[in-house]
Order: sequence, then C-alpha cells, then structure tokens
Amino acid sequence: MGHLQKRRCCGGSSTSKCRQPQVPVAAPLLLVSPPTTERDSFMAIKIDPEIEALWRPLDGEELAELAADLKTNGCISPLVTWNETLLDGHHRFRICQKYGIGFRVKNLPLPDRAAALEWILRNQNGRRNATPSQKAMAAAKVADMLAEGGKARRIEKLQKSSGFPVGTQNVPTEKAASKAAHDAGVSPTLVKQAQQVEHSDREDLKADVKAGKKSVGAAVKELKEPKAAKPPEPVAGPTDTLGIALPDKQSVKAAFARLGEVKGLQREASTLKGKLVEAAARKGDPIFAKLDVSAVKADLEHVFHLLKAISPYAVCPYCMGGDRGSAENCMACEGRGWLSEYAYRKVPKELQYERVI
Repeated sequence: MGHLQKRRCCGGSSTSKCRQPQVPVAAPLLLVSPPTTERDSFMAIKIDPEIEALWRPLDGEELAELAADLKTNGCISPLVTWNETLLDGHHRFRICQKYGIGFRVKNLPLPDRAAALEWILRNQNGRRNATPSQKAMAAAKVADMLAEGGKARRIEKLQKSSGFPVGTQNVPTEKAASKAAHDAGVSPTLVKQAQQVEHSDREDLKADVKAGKKSVGAAVKELKEPKAAKPPEPVAGPTDTLGIALPDKQSVKAAFARLGEVKGLQREASTLKGKLVEAAARKGDPIFAKLDVSAVKADLEHVFHLLKAISPYAVCPYCMGGDRGSAENCMACEGRGWLSEYAYRKVPKELQYERVI
C-alpha cells in the first residue's frame, strides 16, 4: 500500500520504446474484510485503550445511526492506522467487524507514537463537533502521554551519555501542554486547567466535561470548592428525632418511647378537623350547617400545636440529657433531658446538632 506502479503501454511490451510519458499511478488502498477465522486475517489492527479513550464514546442512539449508515452505504472513509494501531475509526471498526462490512485501511508512515498522538488531535480537531472543553480534555491526556514519553527518551539519552542511571527528578520538563493545545486548536491555559480535572479523583467531573455537560472552567471551580462534610453514620440503638443517640437515662428513653402516642393524637386532631370541615360543607345539613368552620379549624390547629409543644424532639444540647452535668439543674430542658421542637429552634446554631437522619 502506498507503492507506485508504472503503467505499461505499446501492447504491454516492457522493451519497446514508448512515446507516451509514463505516469505513476498510486496503488489502491487495501480492502480488508472481517475475517471468518483468525487465520484469514492478513492485517492485524491493534486497539490502544489510551488512544480510544481520548474522545467520549458514542451513545446508544449515535451508535445505532452509525450502524444503519454503514449497513446502507458501506464504510466509505478508510480506517487510519499507524504501526497497526488504530488511530481513527474505532466505532466503525467494531461495527464493521460485527456485521461483516468490508472496510479499507490507510496506514500512516509516522515516526513514533508521539507523532501519532499529535496527528489524532489535529485530525479530530478538524472533524469532530466537540466543544473547546472536550478538546482540552483530550489534549490534556495527550500532553501527559507526550511528557511521559519525552521523559523516558531523555532518561535513556542521559543514561547512555553518562554511563550510569539518572533519576527522573533531574530530567527537565517538556512543554507538552502547549504542543497539545496547538494541535487541538485550544489555548494552553485551557489545557492546563483540563489537566487539573484529569489529575483529580473526581470521575464525575471528568465524565461531565467529556460528555459536554460541563465546561472545564466550571469543573475547576468545583474542584476548588471545599467538599461537603460527610454526614455522620447513623447510630445504633434508640435516637431522638435528629438521629442523636439517647443518653443512658431511663426517663429520657421513656419520653421518646411515647413519641408515637403523641403523634397519634396529632393525627386524630387533623383527621377530626377534616371531617368537620367536610360536614359543614354539605348543603342543607340541619346539624352542621351552622357550624363555625373557622373556629373549628383554629381550635383543632391549636390542639395540634399544643401537642407538638410537649412532644420530645431532641436531646438537650446543654446538658446532653444528663451526660454533661446534671439534667435536673438544666434551665433549658427543666430537668427532662430533652427539648420540644419549638424549644430546640431557639437554641443557638453553634450548639445545634448535625442532623443524622
């Protein structure tokens, strides 16, 4: 592939003198059909996971559209390889292999892997409908691979010249980010920001940027924000309404054990209010027609809130239910060891518990 052939003329004789100029004709691209067996494959195509991961994979709908086009029109554009490694056409390669669709292969005479990576960025930059942030993420990966390859070559060169091992900390750094940024058509600053995202442990941010859901700038900003504190693990045993473990005091445990009883009375008050309002709404009812609905609602809501005011809600943060000093002398809970919801809301924020449940 890639060789030039001389066109014969004058009856095909190679010895006769020909007056027509001999025109070089490029050899056709190699047609590769999916082999029926491994032995039938006369051209092996290698998949480099790092190269394939440079760009986001197509989603299900995009893959279906591509497969339908390949089945109808065939694989028109050739797959591109270097040293048998696939550089362009990963999705088409797999679809063609799956459905037995023939394809052509164009092998690039590139000097090394670094040149292949640079070609990928330049080629995909001109073809893909990618955002600058998506291009920067691909360039960030290529920059890392270029820098690593350059470091290895410099170490080898220094070792050969000095005759003894050289530590990697003494190897000068390469401006790989600027080179990758130029090939991808984005700014070096954006690539360096993308490297911050790529080098982080936030797989969610990487996926969002590659999918086009978030920009590199937004991802970097989110990286700099302090992470939300992990909520404490739920405690074993009886707890208050906030999930705080109850102190080892029988009166506190007994109060929270009766919380269901109080809530049941609250439900009954709410249910009764609803029934009375419904009865008063009946036209011509001889009994409930003159019922003062507003007074009923106000009275039953007052009962509901009175029950809420006496319900245990949280362990007293001042005396900790007796674990911190004597609950009997605590002016906040008045010796009970717990507070109602209304009383707890008046506690300063710095003394309130971090809710567990």
